[in-house]
Amino acid sequence: MDDLRRDMIRDHLAKLCLYLPPQLGLAPLALPQGWQAGGKALRVGLFGQDGLPGPADLAAWSAGPAPLARLVAAVQRHFAPGEAVSDLPAMTAPFGDSPAENSLATRHAGHPLLTAVQGAYGHGPLVHLLARLVDLDALSRAVFPPPRRIAQGVALVPCSRGLCALELRVAGGIVTRFSRRTPTDHLLMSGGLLAASLATLPSDKADLAPLLAMILDPCTPLHLEAGPRA
Repeated sequence: MDDLRRDMIRDHLAKLCLYLPPQLGLAPLALPQGWQAGGKALRVGLFGQDGLPGPADLAAWSAGPAPLARLVAAVQRHFAPGEAVSDLPAMTAPFGDSPAENSLATRHAGHPLLTAVQGAYGHGPLVHLLARLVDLDALSRAVFPPPRRIAQGVALVPCSRGLCALELRVAGGIVTRFSRRTPTDHLLMSGGLLAASLATLPSDKADLAPLLAMILDPCTPLHLEAGPRA
């Protein structure tokens, strides 16, 4: 589990420090020394304090100098409340065909900071960015959900984008079936999270679609093409 935790921390830091800042007009952020170990040093280096702010302190924190606070402030400037939001049910059947959300925001549903921001902005880019910060904070404290068996041969495993569902069938000592459903599968399915979010992105902000996709974070190359205008 320690290896999994380090992999998830690495994925979050690559997105937050290296890939996302240039999309927001910011310089890449230096990785804190000893980031692999997590711990207080990682939190202070990125949040400017030992943990994320509470809902009442978010505005003051995001206006401050902490490295990740600048990312939050930039996303607030790019997306107004109600823009690029979705209203999908949380995933309950991992191998179902109906659109559902399987994201870090779903995995951390009920977190006070996410609940407050969702109430003010809607379930959009700011919630998804903060969900990554919430997950990073938890991982730095070695707190994350263990793999969970939900049926015979079926398990849910935490990953850096949400939950990965694995299904394995064995007959006579031979694997006869292996299936995997990832957060990206849910994100990109017809009517899924990306499509629902793009549907509420104003047409005059269509140029923000690549930024939105980076925040939602599919783990596969993605080509976005503008459709015909009305």
